[in-house]
Order: sequence, then structure tokens, then C-alpha cells
Amino acid sequence: LAAIMVLTLVPFSAFADRQGTVLVPGTRYGIINLLYQLSGSPATEDVLLPFTDVTAEQAPAVRWAWKNHVSTGTSDTTFRPDEAVSRATVAGFLWSYYGRQAPSRTSSPYLDVLPDAWYFNAVLWTTENGLIDVSDCGQYFRPDEQVAHIVGQVGASGKIQIKMTAEHTWGTRTVVQPASCEEPELLQATCTVCGLTGTIEGKAALGHDYGEWMLVEDATPTEYGVAARVCSRDASHVEYAYFDYEGPMFDDVDPYGFYY
Repeated sequence: LAAIMVLTLVPFSAFADRQGTVLVPGTRYGIINLLYQLSGSPATEDVLLPFTDVTAEQAPAVRWAWKNHVSTGTSDTTFRPDEAVSRATVAGFLWSYYGRQAPSRTSSPYLDVLPDAWYFNAVLWTTENGLIDVSDCGQYFRPDEQVAHIVGQVGASGKIQIKMTAEHTWGTRTVVQPASCEEPELLQATCTVCGLTGTIEGKAALGHDYGEWMLVEDATPTEYGVAARVCSRDASHVEYAYFDYEGPMFDDVDPYGFYY
């Protein structure tokens, strides 16, 4: 089951002396707040933030990221703090946090990280310096893969290593929207690992269950006839078919001789 909407974020606790291990949700705010705490949580009240979608709780970390060019947002007025983050974006934030240094390599060890990608230098520099755990990568970095949660481990040197997980471990699910003919079941659940609460898809859409065709209006020499059938799951879902006085309107029609 995949998360399709983030609803709430669990508050992040600061590092003790900026050392140790911490786990945060895999959102733009999650990784930015982690780096903000790593930087010592400096005061940012003097920074005028251009983004209109940032809460008061999120504002200090986002102001810090904006001021220090760790992130420029997703547009002139939006940051999308609760949006799921990709592996490439995590690398980009880390690379920017450490000053956007040039990697020592000029060619990528990953088949899916190409020289013309915006994250090329970010991925190469962060991985060659051990900032991102790539033990499960092999030949593929998977830059576009969305991150479920992020584990940050900081040693005595103060340098962080990030391990990213692609799947949430959802706990008890509560139905917030039953499956219908056209829409899937939606469930609300909380990840037992990172504490993120989200809406996830449950059962697939049921599809229509139409009954027999019923004549609505017979055809005349000058007017098309109309037939209809109603979905047994939702009577507001009605399918109509049209036919002319001499038979089907077209040769390529369904077995009932209707065009619809």
C-alpha cells in the first residue's frame, strides 16, 4: 500500500549534543528539520520567508534552509513541507548543507545517475563521502524513489550519515472512504516506525455492475432510440445506448446492437 497524502507530522526531537541516531518522516520538512537540528537550531526570526504553505512549527527550520541556500522551495511562494521527498532531493539537501562541493569523480558509478541530471554532483559527492548509505544500491541509486522515513546517524565528527527506507510500516487502519464503483477504499493509518500519519489506498475500485438494458425510448424514422442500464452498486451511474430505426448506428457495436 502506498501513501498518497500526508496528513500530520510527528514533532522532531533535537539531537543531544548533535550526536546519536534519529528517525524522521521522509518529507521535505523532515530532512530539512533534521539538518536544522544538526546545525544547532540557530535563531531565524529575522528571515522573511516567501512561502505561504509553512506552519508556525515548521517555519524556523524552513527559514534556516532558505537563508542558507539548503533549499529554495518548490516555487516562489511554496515549500511543500509535507510532500514526500525523493532520494535525489535528500542528496541535494545534504550536498547544499555541506557547501555544494565538487565530487572527486567525474563519472557516475550508478547507471541511473547521468551527467545531465540536476542531482548528478549531489549524489556523487554525498555517496563518495559516506553521507548516504548506499549498501543496498548496487549499480542503481534510484534517484526518483520516494522515501518513507530517514534515519540520521551522527558520530563524534559531527558528520551525518543518512539511510533511507522506501516503505512505511502501517499500523492499525481506519476506513475513511469505502470503495465505490470508481474510487478505491481509503484508509487512515500511522507508520509504526516513524510515526507519520497518512491516507493509504485499501481495496481497489469495485467497478460497475450494470443490469440488463432497458428501453427508454424507441427509435422512429427521424429520431434515434435510447436504451439504458443501471449500476446495481450506485443507481446514479447510468449507461445509455443509442440505436436508429433500422438497427445499430454503426457496424462496430456491442452484442446488443447499441452504440454508446
